[in-house]
Amino acid sequence: MSIGGFSRTVPSSVRTPIGRPSAYAPRASPKRSAAQVRDVGVHAHLPFGRRRNTVQSCRLTASNEPSGSQPRPDGWLGTRMTSTARPRESVDGTCSRYKSETQLRPFRQRGPSKKEPPSSSVATSLTSGSLSASRSAVPTLAGVEMSRKPPFPSSPELLVLHAVRLLGMGDDDEVAGRFDLNRGVVSELLLDFEAMGWVTRVEFAGTGGWTLTSAGRTEGERRLAEELAATDSRPVVEAGYRAFLPRNEQLLRAATDWQLRPSRTDPLAANDHTDGVWDRRVLDGLTGLSEDLRGICRTLSARLGRFQGYDQRFSAALDRVHRGDLGWVNRPKVDSCHTVWMQLHEDLLATLALER
Repeated sequence: MSIGGFSRTVPSSVRTPIGRPSAYAPRASPKRSAAQVRDVGVHAHLPFGRRRNTVQSCRLTASNEPSGSQPRPDGWLGTRMTSTARPRESVDGTCSRYKSETQLRPFRQRGPSKKEPPSSSVATSLTSGSLSASRSAVPTLAGVEMSRKPPFPSSPELLVLHAVRLLGMGDDDEVAGRFDLNRGVVSELLLDFEAMGWVTRVEFAGTGGWTLTSAGRTEGERRLAEELAATDSRPVVEAGYRAFLPRNEQLLRAATDWQLRPSRTDPLAANDHTDGVWDRRVLDGLTGLSEDLRGICRTLSARLGRFQGYDQRFSAALDRVHRGDLGWVNRPKVDSCHTVWMQLHEDLLATLALER
């Protein structure tokens, strides 16, 4: 069996079926203790659903030094892994570093995927001034060299923890759907993270889901910082954030104008969408932002794969608005223009360890 990048053989006598009740239903099984998770280690990627039943402990240590004769197949420098195990009875466990099945799954995207490799040179820069009415090319980040390597695939552990932060609160399905991960793997990781004190379940106004604790937020930022250093991606992400900030002000103004249409007697009058000129101006601004977002995400996702899809999701929401579903500008709990934009903002802040 191979899950999370490590293969492990477990006899049938110690196997138990994987199964979890719905996130909204009470769990029949007891919560995991931190000792149970710590015994095998969250980082050990042991088979999910069997950690409490295995009779062998595995500790892994990682080094960022190149792995010599074992380069990674995706072109990134390998990580040297060493393991120490305390075998009991007849259980054999082997650990190997390789891309897991969940890492090979595509990120959540809308619209056609880009198969062509990124350009090696960047000639077009993003402008922070007013949006141009017509654009002849998709903008990219000025001064940033496009990587020739394939995008770096984040680990499932990082993606699950990061998805909870981006969503604010989400159930197992929503967390799995954010980066198109295997639902069973996500559920097991969430239970591990709950035992470690990184996430907790909350109920609010008839809804419920997972949310980060302060310790989980710190752990997530630590993992993001390690990934940023290992891939030498800080200059790229910082350039993306600088390009994003002025456009963030434009998005907030567009979202406000979509909700409010000041009148002579009421400066906070709700927009009833009967003024076609007013709404067209707002939609033109959002269309310009969608084009700018393509350039920002193209450069970011060429280095870190988890930045893929923001531009497609934003464009898909805008298409819905043009077809008459006006709520997709700023509707919460769906991939509306505002939701996608705010998640990208939070992604950039988390990656760079910045506060709003």
